[in-house]
Amino acid sequence: AGGTGAGEGAGDVAGACVLSSAVGGLERAVRPGVQRAVRTGAVGGAEEGEGKSAGRRGAAGGGAVVISHSHYDHLDRRSVEEISRAQPVATFFVPLGMKTWFGSVLGEDVADRSVVEMDWGEEAILRDEDIAHPTHPATASPTPAPTVHTPPSPRRPPLTLVCVPCQHWCRRTPFDTNAALWSSWIAKTASLTYFFGGDTGYCGDVFRRVGELYPVDLAAIPIGAYGVPEERWFHEPNHMDPGEAVDCHVDLRSRQSVGVHWGTFLLTGEHVMEPPKKLEEAMREKRLENDAFVVLGHGETRVFDLVRSGPRMPEGE
Repeated sequence: AGGTGAGEGAGDVAGACVLSSAVGGLERAVRPGVQRAVRTGAVGGAEEGEGKSAGRRGAAGGGAVVISHSHYDHLDRRSVEEISRAQPVATFFVPLGMKTWFGSVLGEDVADRSVVEMDWGEEAILRDEDIAHPTHPATASPTPAPTVHTPPSPRRPPLTLVCVPCQHWCRRTPFDTNAALWSSWIAKTASLTYFFGGDTGYCGDVFRRVGELYPVDLAAIPIGAYGVPEERWFHEPNHMDPGEAVDCHVDLRSRQSVGVHWGTFLLTGEHVMEPPKKLEEAMREKRLENDAFVVLGHGETRVFDLVRSGPRMPEGE
């Protein structure tokens, strides 16, 4: 999981892992410089600021990994280490406050060049115009690797990553509760917008705002760990049930959604294989086409033809 080949990106590295490979021009054959900016009116309420370079450089074969939060079922130390070894130029995009953990796992030098920490409402723009190819520390030579500039390619348009607010919490130890943020993510080009929900309760106002700002073509939406009725009161703020996941799908204006965050860890009281059945029921109840929100079998690969030739128009136009 997490960018095992050129042009791949992933969300989280455990229970809600999704590997997106060359989706609608989202492929990254290299890890370019990262231009960061805060968007006026973006979800999260951040004020506008001038874009600034994050100073990141990368080599051929890198991928982008977005992390939603620090819980162990979404952030696994060994997986991060293996991704970093297999893809030494992979970039980890993480919510505010999580870079310190990556520094403790990968080393401060690696974290400084491989981890981009972002606040809610902040955008990171990845471009191919500014590319360098350093040698991995494990194979470093006394002679620094030269900078190699690659011309822009129509198959690799600028990729915008947006750190999106959601409704959850964080903790890895008894002493760091909510010491870091949690987030969902938007990844978009001119021809496709992808939403990775990570782990979240239902927050309709936020989802609707995301759908207004970034109408979604493909969404990975959590559908599990909602609990049996007796424990739903406890899990509802942090985990959507399948009915709420369908509402999220509608709020995002998603053309195609995929259910994630189910069938991996036994976190709550419902049967581990129940969420897909409940999702089908919820889609029927809301009279939506079942094919618009699907669940993949473990290890399944499916191709969706969602690439647009132009921008999404607001509903009613």
